[in-house]
Amino acid sequence: MSFRNYKDKIDEGDTVILYLSNNVHAIDVKPEIKNKKGEMVENVFQTTFGALKVKNLIGVEYGSKAKHRDVLEEGFGDDLDGKADAVFLDLPSPWAGVPHAAVAIKEDGE
Repeated sequence: MSFRNYKDKIDEGDTVILYLSNNVHAIDVKPEIKNKKGEMVENVFQTTFGALKVKNLIGVEYGSKAKHRDVLEEGFGDDLDGKADAVFLDLPSPWAGVPHAAVAIKEDGE
């Protein structure tokens, strides 16, 4: 990103400043990065709040706020109903998410 021109949306190659709970992180927007073995792998930024797939930043408007959802209270969202092959509930009280997981699982198992 150049500071010469104004931009509305994040592009690949931009540096994004991510502000999370009083912590500031600079992220280079590259969908893939080299791992220690020299292999190209998906660029995933790990936070204490979860994992952020860096490729998902591309096209997002600058200044946007990340949306947070309590899946134990609200579920996974209507757009995932009946579409998941598996649901892993690595949460402090996973049993509370089982009803929502059941809704997200595919009925035919395919």
